[in-house]
Amino acid sequence: MVCWTQSRGPDGLAGTQRERGRTSCAKRSSKKRTAGGQPGHAGHYRNLVEPSEVSKILELLPEQCNRCALAFATGGVLSGQPPQRQQVVNVPPVKAFVTEYQCHKLECLNCGQATRAALPDEAKDQIGPNSDGVGGVLDGGLPDAAPSGATMLRASNGIDISLGSTQKCWQEVSKAVPIPCQALETKLSSEAVLNVDETGWRQNGEKRWIWAIVGNSFTYYLVSASRGGNVLVEVLGAVFSGILCRDRWAVYLKYHKQGQSQLCWAHLKRNLQEVLDQGES
Repeated sequence: MVCWTQSRGPDGLAGTQRERGRTSCAKRSSKKRTAGGQPGHAGHYRNLVEPSEVSKILELLPEQCNRCALAFATGGVLSGQPPQRQQVVNVPPVKAFVTEYQCHKLECLNCGQATRAALPDEAKDQIGPNSDGVGGVLDGGLPDAAPSGATMLRASNGIDISLGSTQKCWQEVSKAVPIPCQALETKLSSEAVLNVDETGWRQNGEKRWIWAIVGNSFTYYLVSASRGGNVLVEVLGAVFSGILCRDRWAVYLKYHKQGQSQLCWAHLKRNLQEVLDQGES
């Protein structure tokens, strides 16, 4: 489960992250690698799914002999060898599920007054909750999101939706997010193990930080104007009783100096690789 919470800064959730240059490690390395997989790199291939999971099988037969050009329509038998199998994975066509509510009128046998049935709450908007969710994610998570979201909903589901409606979807999703996010934030402090990291984030040129806090069954993201320990105190409390897995950023050491920690081995591996690279240069 993934949860986003609102920013701890003045400008709300941040926008597109700025482009970054090459890392210091890459700058120090003068070796040029050839394109493609490097020597010793294990190849990755798409495995065939089981026959029971195949939606459709097309059996293809050759039209003529490759040696004498005899048309197999006049003579040819199966060789007994297994066929060459090629599977093509495709997204199935999706059609919007449209529910029509017909509000009838009934006339009262006592006074003759006609009364029309009222629409239920879930039918008062023409965009349903599932469409709200999809539209909200597309509107909030893509560059130039509103046009992209509207286009994708039209293309993938056949839903005729305006740009204003995709913005409304995002607003509806935003109203539903705070309650579950608050519940997960409360749960963070009771987790046995947490993995924590943060990285730079920019909005309109202003510096922000996106924090990722990974629990046993969910990931909690927080965009903040601060990279300091006050963020950890706010979401984890003054003292975190579990094991904090983190890098060597001084803020973590100061916050969790009395607790159990697990340092990130990926950082140690990267540091050792930098030493090796410097020795080879």
